[in-house]
This record gives sequence, structure tokens and C-alpha cells, in this order.
Amino acid sequence: MEYQPPASPAAPEPPLHGSLEDDPLPQILRRIFLEQLKGTLTLSLGEEVRQLFFEKGELRTATSSKETQKIGSFLKRRGRISDEDVAWALSEIARQSGSRFGKKLVAKGLLPKSAIDSEMKRLVEEIVFSAFEWESGEFGFEPSSGVIDPDVALSLSTAAIIVEGIRRLPETPLFRERLGDGTRVLRLARDPMSRYQYLPLTPQEAYLLSRIDGLLDLDSLLAIAGSSRSAAAKTVYALLSCGLVEVNTDPIPRRETGSSSTTPGVGSTGCRTTTCSASAGKPLRTRSVARISTRVGCSIRTCAIARTWPAWSESSPRCSIG
Repeated sequence: MEYQPPASPAAPEPPLHGSLEDDPLPQILRRIFLEQLKGTLTLSLGEEVRQLFFEKGELRTATSSKETQKIGSFLKRRGRISDEDVAWALSEIARQSGSRFGKKLVAKGLLPKSAIDSEMKRLVEEIVFSAFEWESGEFGFEPSSGVIDPDVALSLSTAAIIVEGIRRLPETPLFRERLGDGTRVLRLARDPMSRYQYLPLTPQEAYLLSRIDGLLDLDSLLAIAGSSRSAAAKTVYALLSCGLVEVNTDPIPRRETGSSSTTPGVGSTGCRTTTCSASAGKPLRTRSVARISTRVGCSIRTCAIARTWPAWSESSPRCSIG
């Protein structure tokens, strides 16, 4: 399905249920995140069912009906416990209704709580990331006012989950199709919650984000990406899906250019771009900065794109002219 900008505030929101073929998982997660929804998202494909639990739009935990994605089988697969440990914990749970698998292991001294917490995080990520591969199936979101058990609640960023889930998918023409009309213009999100996220980006993602200025159309953006069109389309789709950028619905002023040349590496501004000097494919760390140089008109602009979003100005990444 082609990416659609969010509905206007006056328009009623459509119900969150339907087909994953019509509404891909990244767009469903985007809406849950932006609307800060609380409840359970159920995904089903054949006999397989997965449930994702949210509070204020952030993912807290997930479960799966798949046997290998249950906590006991997962810990055994990871070499953390034995078959005998699994059998003992299951018998204890059957004897004491309501008790939890992980707590039983901690109580018996088989694993420390820190190990249970880290393995639970890995399991939840496996459940969610593998669901990104589903191209069909059904989904439904059920709002809830209940409280998630603190013993199983995790602190996970839905936006980061969206970006990482898309990163793990293969490059296909599908992402370009989902982006839709190439004459559409993108801008940085105006919603502060979306824009000032604490989100790790790869150098390529940071570079493309730095070129989104509310003037450059989608086709031009993909043309100057410095990588294959399919890879660039996947990156732009990830930035849209996590809410960092959005479709510009305002009237677009005419972009002034200093040159009409269309040589390779030159975008619609007549500017030659260089690639990011950071190691390709590695996420920026908390204190790391991706150095990106672009030639704008006749001057050189060096942009420092940091992972900490509040350091950005209202209109563009932190920049110095030199």
C-alpha cells in the first residue's frame, strides 16, 4: 500500500484492524506510536498469532504462539537452561497458577534476574522483527486500561523498533512503490514528540535525513542518495514510518538553483554531495557524530548530525558553515 500522510485532526480515525497486505506493520506501529495508544495489537497469519502490548504508544512486551518463541524454548535454544529445567519450571507453574516462568528460574538460582531481563528483551525483539516479514495476515488493535505486569514490561522505543525492523528486510521495489508519487515533498516532522526522538541512525540514514528540507521532492532525494534507488527508498520509508519525517502538505516555494547542470552527484539545488565519513552501516552512538559535507551554491556546509535530537534547530540539523 502506498504511504499516506496522516489524516487531518478533524477527520475521524479509522479503526485499527484489517489486512497486513493493505496496511503494512510499520504503518500500524507508526499510528500506535504517534497517537500514544495503550492496548494490545494482535497479528495472525494462519494458525500463528502474535500479540504486542503497548503503553502510551511504546512497546512494552510481546508474545507468540510459535513454540520456539516461548520463553522456555527460547532460553533452551540460547543454551541458558536444560530440558530438565524447562520441565521443572512448567510443573511448578502448573502447580501454582499465575506464577511466571522467569521468576521460577530466578527463585531456584538457575538464572539471575538480569539475565532473564536481557533474554526477554531478545525474545520480544525476535517476535516483533520476524513479524515485519509478514506480507499477509490480519491485524487488530484492542484498547486497554489495564496495567502491564512490571515483571514482564520492558522499555522499548516503538520508533527504534520500526527503523530496525525495516533495516532487516531485503531491498525490494516494494519500498519505492509504498512511497508513492515522486513529486511529493518531505519535511522534518512538525510534531515535537516525533521530531525530538532519541533514535540511533546509520550514516546513510542520517545523510538522507539531512537532505530533507521541505523543498526537495522524493525523486530528487532518491537521486542524490549515494546508494541504489531501492536502498534509498527503504531508508526514506523507514524515516517516514518512524515519524521523523512527513509529507509536506504546504505550498512549496520555488527552489532557487545556482546552476542548471544535472551531472552525477548533483541534486536539484545544483549541489554536489559527498558521502558520510562515518563507517557505513554502523549506527551512530550517543556521543558519536556523523560528518556530512555538501556543496551548497559556492560554499561548503558541514552538518553535524548527532543522535540526540533536541540539539537540532527548529528547521534543520545543527550546521556550521566553513
